[in-house]
Amino acid sequence: LKVSNPQNSPIRECSFNPADAAVVCVIGDGIMRFLQLKDGLEAVHNAPSKQQNFACHTWLTDERMIACCAT
Repeated sequence: LKVSNPQNSPIRECSFNPADAAVVCVIGDGIMRFLQLKDGLEAVHNAPSKQQNFACHTWLTDERMIACCAT
């Protein structure tokens, strides 16, 4: 499973959902991917569609997170 984008931008952070350790969020330049660990990695939800350079993120609750964008 490729997590980067077509430009092969670097991954800046990876974190596990505090309420469900099987859900992982990966961010970077133009990258925000949510993955689920099952019998391997599986893309769950990829958002947002607008290209952003994500610098960092943190989970607020088991369903919400906040991300910081670099300009």
